[in-house]
Amino acid sequence: MVDSEGNAIDKNLSLPDEIQGSLDKNGIMIQNYGNAMNDYEKFTECGLKYISLIKVVK
Repeated sequence: MVDSEGNAIDKNLSLPDEIQGSLDKNGIMIQNYGNAMNDYEKFTECGLKYISLIKVVK
């Protein structure tokens, strides 16, 4: 977790070593966890199955 300024609240927070996602012209889509046959979880603090990082153009 981060505070309102983007600084880590827990300095000992372990982050994933490797993240894979799908890249397109509008952003990145990350699958956060798998299923019964392929069990994994990237961001344990997040309950979302898919995380979208959307590019915003101003």
